[in-house]
Amino acid sequence: MPGRVDMRSVMRSSGQKFHRPRLTARQFIRFEPWKHPKDSSERLLVIGILDPRPQPRRIRGHRIFKRPGKVNQSHIPVARGHAPRVLFYPLNTATMEKLGPAPRKEITRALTFAALAVLAVLSWQALTVHVNYQGNWTGLFRIGYRTKLPPASAQGVFRNSNPTGYDGQYYRIMAHNPLLRDGTVAFLDDPLMRSRRILVPALAWLLVAGRQGLIDGAYVFVILAFIFAGTYWMVRLQISAGRHPAWGLCFLAVPAVLIAVDSMTVDVAIAALAAGFAWHLTTGRASALWLILVASALVRETGLLLPAACVLASMYRRDWRKATLWATTALPAFCWYGYVHAVLAASGAGHLALAPHFMIPRLELGILRQALEPQSYARFSPLLRTVAQGLDELALAGTVAVVVLVVVRSRHVRPLAQRTALVLYVLMFAAITSKIFWSDAYSYSRAFAPLFVLPMAGDRPRTALLLALLVDLRILAEFESQALHVLQWLAFR
Repeated sequence: MPGRVDMRSVMRSSGQKFHRPRLTARQFIRFEPWKHPKDSSERLLVIGILDPRPQPRRIRGHRIFKRPGKVNQSHIPVARGHAPRVLFYPLNTATMEKLGPAPRKEITRALTFAALAVLAVLSWQALTVHVNYQGNWTGLFRIGYRTKLPPASAQGVFRNSNPTGYDGQYYRIMAHNPLLRDGTVAFLDDPLMRSRRILVPALAWLLVAGRQGLIDGAYVFVILAFIFAGTYWMVRLQISAGRHPAWGLCFLAVPAVLIAVDSMTVDVAIAALAAGFAWHLTTGRASALWLILVASALVRETGLLLPAACVLASMYRRDWRKATLWATTALPAFCWYGYVHAVLAASGAGHLALAPHFMIPRLELGILRQALEPQSYARFSPLLRTVAQGLDELALAGTVAVVVLVVVRSRHVRPLAQRTALVLYVLMFAAITSKIFWSDAYSYSRAFAPLFVLPMAGDRPRTALLLALLVDLRILAEFESQALHVLQWLAFR
């Protein structure tokens, strides 16, 4: 049960007998000394102020003490002549369920905006499937008309006009056979890189217990579920920062999210998990954070940077128990990597590199070379060529600007693990020096999804959103043909 503490004995105000706090931080939290918890999950949440007057008042929002013992920083205005009493609750799941109308209202708002985001995405997908893909939802996977498919997943698919298709088609193949049996690896363009990114295909397979006819729909559902979760966590982060919940919809502006909506790539999962990573660092729910770190490592290789950030932050604090706990989140991914290497070796897939070739640092400035030597777009008209090259330059500039924003504002990031994660992604940005990697915004922006998500959850969401939109302009250019057909259909139906 929460205790009531007379603030006159601990807060400075005129007319008080004591001019400084008379209780220690431990006595202030409880009525007897005890060891102060080091775990951030046991921080205190100030719920409200009970005034001596009959009508109780509630402070606006929720406030957390910055450091143990900083009792003079309660952020509670103390009126002259009154003796407000403060209720303290431990910040955990059981408490959140008992907080009453305010937190429930926040959760309801977050769920509402997340549902709106999914409804908007699903509406667009339904329109483009009906108009552009003849009502066949496999068109979302961008399956090229020359792409070879396993017999079990080749029936009834919509073939894209592009001969090679795009990445989503390979994750669809994995969803139909996540254990990579029956020669599945022979149909993947890069067996090692694709097969490591197992989370989304495996979830689609598990959702329908492997029933082949339902896997494509389950895959689309998993993508929408990650969009829902990412928007929900982003809304909670924006509300906790005192902003309007509509700011949570900026999650839809993350380049990886738009690309997943268009071509069913798996990177929307790491974007959503990055938002969940930031939220659960704030709330301190270790169990939920552990699951998020496990999932992020299974989405793609770059997701391992999130567990690494938590391990490094705990080691910096000399909390070896937590460092060991966070290190275990990478074990499922490493076990899966071992299985993949065994399967690929048995199938004769050839040399198995530990890292993609573009991740190997070289003595060149690939992003600068790409900016100075943009793609030629030889088949385009002069006007379209100029527009496409200009959008490519804007996308590169937006990505570099996001990195600069992270570097400049990193010292203002409160959770040490989140700050460490940002630093690790900046180091990855500096390590990728291959010009080929930076040739397509539709590709490279997906690898840096957390670099776009985490600043949106920070203290400069407007700037982060603007920079993400610079990249989105190039990505939305890929929607041009679909959007025109949809508008024509709406106009002449």
